[in-house]
Amino acid sequence: MSTLRIALAQTNSTVGDLDANAVNILEWATQASMVGADVIAFGQQVLTGHPVEGLTQRTEFVEAVAQRVERLAGELDDAGLGDRVVIVGYVVPGASSSATSDVAGAAVIQGGAVVAQTGEDASGSVTVRVNDIPVSVAVSDASVPVSDTGVVIRTVAAPFVYGQPDLASSLTAEAVHAAVPVAGVNLSGAQDGIVFGGDSAIVDASGEVVAQGNPFGQELVIADVEPAATVSEAGARLSVPPRRPGGAQEAGTRPVRRDDKLGQLWDALTLGIADYADKNGFASVMLGLSGGMDSALVAVLAADAIGAHRVHTVSMPSRNSSPHSKTDAEELAGRLGTVYSVEPIQPIVDTYLTQLAVSGLAVENLQARVRGVILMTLSNQDGHLVLSPGNRSEAAVGYATLYGDMVGGYAPIADVPKTLVYELARWRNDHARQQGHTAPIPDSIIDKAPSAELAPGQVDTDSLPEYEVLDPIIAGYLDDGLSPQALVDRGHERALVERVVAMIGRGEYKRRQGAPFTRILPWAHRTNALLPITNRFR
Repeated sequence: MSTLRIALAQTNSTVGDLDANAVNILEWATQASMVGADVIAFGQQVLTGHPVEGLTQRTEFVEAVAQRVERLAGELDDAGLGDRVVIVGYVVPGASSSATSDVAGAAVIQGGAVVAQTGEDASGSVTVRVNDIPVSVAVSDASVPVSDTGVVIRTVAAPFVYGQPDLASSLTAEAVHAAVPVAGVNLSGAQDGIVFGGDSAIVDASGEVVAQGNPFGQELVIADVEPAATVSEAGARLSVPPRRPGGAQEAGTRPVRRDDKLGQLWDALTLGIADYADKNGFASVMLGLSGGMDSALVAVLAADAIGAHRVHTVSMPSRNSSPHSKTDAEELAGRLGTVYSVEPIQPIVDTYLTQLAVSGLAVENLQARVRGVILMTLSNQDGHLVLSPGNRSEAAVGYATLYGDMVGGYAPIADVPKTLVYELARWRNDHARQQGHTAPIPDSIIDKAPSAELAPGQVDTDSLPEYEVLDPIIAGYLDDGLSPQALVDRGHERALVERVVAMIGRGEYKRRQGAPFTRILPWAHRTNALLPITNRFR
């Protein structure tokens, strides 16, 4: 049996931008054809973008998608690619007339037409014979008829989750179990906080990864595979002519950070910012620069993501701001090269206090809300996307001021625990030094005790446990789904566990009103992650 040259086109789509996505598909299919690919596969819902969410309930959207698939088939033929087999993920009409039944599917295109398609609501896969080789196309983890298959190609939309295995791991297990080559083509890019992990891979029947893409970037993954022997006659019969000049090649134009977990996380976080800003039409971003760790990390991430010249940082000192916080903020902005300004808040706070008889916590939160008003007003004036700097530890327990430090259109590190914030900061500084550059974050910011500086001498541990103690409790309760008793059994103090769990429950109403954020941990990717706001169960 002859070999099959498979090209996986790992591309970045924008939800709803059907024409631009189709142009991108055409360009990458052309590149794959130039190196003699027999089959060219794209990721799940590459034509529509993923996830389309409520757009499937709009009949005009579903109809536009169906029409665009047919046009794309013709455009591929017009471009001289009609003899190639092209697999494109999109939204297909469901079995009923209800628009809510539309599901992710894949279209197999050749000769200017859709010759086969599949959706997740039915069999979940379709088999076509390419040069008499049975090729099963499946969406996501849909089942395939293994006994009648020579090669499996999966179109997926697998998100990046920090610390979890890459796509190749699951493909390897399937290939070994089924004794057939398995290819998985993922999306790249980010959509509303979901960062797709890339890592598209082709695995042979023995489980060896013969080609693998890099995380996150757009690229082709190409390899020749020897299909498993099969006698099945099922499926449409397709054929491709002899290969054009050009040998199979391994993907990879970007430096791979496969063994560098923090490096991969950094790439994911910067991609989340860049795609959210660019796909939503923001030319610049803005954030308050307090001189503390969280805002410093967000500023560096933003500068790496879209360029320091597009990052506007604002220092908003009050009478409680320490001298070192002011100088640290200015030093950080200078090292990064961001646009920097200073807007003192004390006169505004004092004006409020002449009208309102408040004290204690209310005054602390007033300062945060004045800062929020300044940022949102400047955003309103100049069109910046405001970045909220809160971390996961604070968001989980509600240690944040609603309409204050929580304001913003996007929250880059709201799923990053505070302990991981420090790890990322040190990683980024070390990376800069290894490249012969100045570390972007002053050591004084990393070394100081974390504080909101809303009261004289205030530090976070006045209200919270040490983050090294707090973060494992949050992770165990949310990510691992452990009960309070199981957390105690792990060695955590009972009173502290009960306190933290209660804070998590009380903080839900704030999290519901928070900005979209880059999701990197398991809990944030669960569809049932929301807790009831009114809830007495602990």
